Amino acid sequence: MEIDAENIIGTRIGILGAGKSGLAAARLLLKKGADVFLSDYKTSAELEKECRELSQSIVTGQAQKFTLFDYELGGHLDKILLSQDLLVISPGIGFDNPIVIKALEKSIPVVGELEVASWFCRNPVIAITGTNGKTTVTMMLDKIFNVSGKPACIAGNIGTAFGEIVEDLKSEATVILEVSSYQLETIAHFHPKTAVILNITPDHLHRHKNMDEYTKCKLRIGENQTKDDVLILNRNDTLLTNADRLSSIPGNALRQWFNNRGTIRSGAGIKKDTIFLFVNGKELKIMGCSDISVPGAHNIDNALAAATAAHFSGISPDYIRKGLRSFKGLEHRLENAGIANGITFINDSKATNIDAMIAALRSFAKPVILIAGGEDKGTDLSVAEQYLKDKVKLLILLGEAAERMANAWGDIVYKNEIAGSLKAAVHTAFKKARTGDTVLLSPGCASFDMFKSFEERGNVFKEIVRGLG
Repeated sequence: MEIDAENIIGTRIGILGAGKSGLAAARLLLKKGADVFLSDYKTSAELEKECRELSQSIVTGQAQKFTLFDYELGGHLDKILLSQDLLVISPGIGFDNPIVIKALEKSIPVVGELEVASWFCRNPVIAITGTNGKTTVTMMLDKIFNVSGKPACIAGNIGTAFGEIVEDLKSEATVILEVSSYQLETIAHFHPKTAVILNITPDHLHRHKNMDEYTKCKLRIGENQTKDDVLILNRNDTLLTNADRLSSIPGNALRQWFNNRGTIRSGAGIKKDTIFLFVNGKELKIMGCSDISVPGAHNIDNALAAATAAHFSGISPDYIRKGLRSFKGLEHRLENAGIANGITFINDSKATNIDAMIAALRSFAKPVILIAGGEDKGTDLSVAEQYLKDKVKLLILLGEAAERMANAWGDIVYKNEIAGSLKAAVHTAFKKARTGDTVLLSPGCASFDMFKSFEERGNVFKEIVRGLG
């Protein structure tokens, strides 16, 4: 049985994981008339409260009259696999999970919240994925839509689940979704009007096992697109250009490219340090590269991608220009965390992989003191060697990856130390820096060995910097 919006009433659906996406899926499916069983191996007072409130909403008539809801916390019983027509899993749960394996053995379809929410969306969707830059491009587009007066709503991997907003969308609104590889792993019919793949570099290989599998997940963003849709790709990304050449990108969408090294036949490119859109043989001037408010060559790429997506949403070059000029960047992305004794501290905690760290290093003209390390993803460290050699005067390492990084980079950056905590790393950097220096937190690693999230890591960094006086 294939489950979709047309036959949802009375369908028995198990939801594995009671995080933001799981709860959003549960609320949406209950409202649409499904019978839902929610299961999470964790338990907490907050989760218990959310589930009780969800149960109460049925009693007070906020869900379908005959909808059934049950839940379990602190473990998974067999009920999650008994008589379910569909299993909805959270992005953090992979296909190697024992319950997911058993569901597939029982021929129970397995999808994610992104897929479920898309069943009930009639609005145009711009979906953005890529190893790095997803959030920035999502917010750039939100700014462009805002200044143009066209209504838009952002959701997805950026924090608000798609399922939370899909019922309240105005008919004229565009949905701008940040989409991760974890979410794309569990789609079936998800169909964005405009899809953007910014780049594909090694990341999340502990989940996807190898680059082939990771790349396939990213490319799935366009698999259900038709000739009436648009797929925007990075001309300078080797994996994307090779996939295009080998015809391994799924879907039939119109291909548009962005190119930060020159012009392009159809899409966005650079001419005389100026961003242009190249459309139907015409050149539409957007803005000078130097007019982009956020630093770094990678943000030129982000602006090119955002400009292309905005154009295909009917937004004029004037509004694209105004939106990009007014975009001031995001917290934890090359964010100025403060100045102490003439030393500038930069918070780039969102750099959770080596390519993001490289992008940060490329943004500085002078050598920096780099604080790096965290949860080790096991990625290739050699790709950063030249950038470290050219851009780093002192390397301070911390966390699970510190020793491996020290072994890999010790001969590249001769001045390097291992710190026992982020506070110790900042204080070491402050002690050894001189007036005019820049201290850059750009970990190149996930945060979970020492912090709950990259946001917490960045906030702690800023708090430590404030304490320097």
